[in-house]
Amino acid sequence: MSPLIRPFRDVRPSQDKVPFVVSRSPEEYSEEDLAMVLNNNPYSFLQIINPGYKYNKELGGEDRFRQVSNRYCEFLEERILIQDEAEGIYLYRAYSDSESDSCCGFFCATSVQDYRENVIRRHDDTLERKDKLFATHLYKVRFSTEPVLITYPDRPEIASLLCCECQKEPACEFITPDWLTHTLWPVFDREVIRTLQGSFKTMEAVYIADGHHRSASSNRLAHLSEMDNPGHTGQEAYNFFMSYLVPESQIRILCHQNESRDS
Repeated sequence: MSPLIRPFRDVRPSQDKVPFVVSRSPEEYSEEDLAMVLNNNPYSFLQIINPGYKYNKELGGEDRFRQVSNRYCEFLEERILIQDEAEGIYLYRAYSDSESDSCCGFFCATSVQDYRENVIRRHDDTLERKDKLFATHLYKVRFSTEPVLITYPDRPEIASLLCCECQKEPACEFITPDWLTHTLWPVFDREVIRTLQGSFKTMEAVYIADGHHRSASSNRLAHLSEMDNPGHTGQEAYNFFMSYLVPESQIRILCHQNESRDS
């Protein structure tokens, strides 16, 4: 077998609201900073994952899942978020003056079956409790926002293809307060996508760099969804999970101060 990559219909902020919607993970905000964003930016994605804040109400369990899903649907209805009509892959580049903060790869859908058969290879164990929790979240809210970071062996033909696409006009480009420039290029050209897929057919495997619990929970979600679907074919959306693929040469292992990690 070889790694399967597939295009998908992206959901992303409308052109005029991109810098307002994007956010860091909630855990990266202090309590005061999180409150400031929620009070002053109605477009922030943090509004979706903190649905109770709008009503000054603490939410948990099934109620929270339902409200997160409702807020997501509201963002779609209000055209703050827009889903593409066609399936594509999405080139994404982030860069700063520091080489360690720079990378260029692409978002696509990767296969749960590849994960099960070790074509998508992992190097870390996961906690079953977390896997179940994340899978329940995905099952209830029906959308995924955090890709699995996957790395692949460098291929000149892939680098050349991505470089060519990056010369085109991007769909969006903006700078975040950490001075990172973010640029996104949707690719809907079927021939370009087929060429990219063909390059991955020459590989034996790809590797999870970050997101072991996200991929394990996606696998668990696929099992749950298959049991709910008597007409299961293996081509349903739940058989795939969103990943961001970057070449091995662009992977960096960063250690926080006072923290040492074995690579």
